[in-house]
Amino acid sequence: QAGDLVRALHLTDVALAAAPTHRPTLDVRLEVLRALLSRATNYFERAWLQEDIRASSAAAAELHR
Repeated sequence: QAGDLVRALHLTDVALAAAPTHRPTLDVRLEVLRALLSRATNYFERAWLQEDIRASSAAAAELHR
């Protein structure tokens, strides 16, 4: 299942490259990142995921302004 999550994350990268303000894609990305974080055991992977969650959350919050 982790492989499916990684593929989903890549798909959100592609979708957001085409439409960076697409809120549903940002929401899916956050769900995937959180799921990956819940499974991560490596310190550096966890740090990367936490930073990506922060950045994606900030991008989603900007859409509400």
